[in-house]
Amino acid sequence: MQVNLQTNTPNFGKFIRVKGHRHKIKEFKQELKEYPSDDFISIITRKNRHKSYLYIFSGKDFDKLIDISQKNPCFWEIRTNPTKFMNKKPQKISIKDAKKQLKQDILI
Repeated sequence: MQVNLQTNTPNFGKFIRVKGHRHKIKEFKQELKEYPSDDFISIITRKNRHKSYLYIFSGKDFDKLIDISQKNPCFWEIRTNPTKFMNKKPQKISIKDAKKQLKQDILI
């Protein structure tokens, strides 16, 4: 008899983009500040009047962001378009799913 154990917890990697309304993104960032781990950084970018993105970096991508910011003296360019400097696409997630995963401790 063969038994396969599989967990269905999604792995969102270390470079995540959360999409939502500007005020909801700010509220979610406040919830992230209360998270007990200090192994991540979050950046908000504003795309238009109502829509914003929250980028969350952790693990190896956090280290890569630090290295890029040391090489490029203008952090504003990195902050406005982080996907250009990271050379990879972030995992996209809605704010509703991000809140659920934060409560389950599987987001970061």
